[in-house]
Amino acid sequence: MKITKVKLKEIIQEELTKLKELETLGASDARKQARLQSKEVVASDVTSIERSAIVQLQKSLIAAARVKNIATGTVAALIKRLLGELEKMAPAATPTDAEG
Repeated sequence: MKITKVKLKEIIQEELTKLKELETLGASDARKQARLQSKEVVASDVTSIERSAIVQLQKSLIAAARVKNIATGTVAALIKRLLGELEKMAPAATPTDAEG
């Protein structure tokens, strides 16, 4: 599949915008988002094993973020890749949908 230069620029711009949104999430917004997400997990049909995986991933991300900026470099690339795979599994549950 060929991607035009214009389309590639659009994709890059969208990803940069998403990263900026992640970087500018304030503490109170992060707390609010965490409460909403925890309610969604409890109210959904997510299994206990899946909940455990979610919590483990979240704890690891927070621990790494305390040490280094996870919105850049290898970790950011892996996050982007993981989000892409998750989007394929559940297209309606994009990160922007969960925010609002």
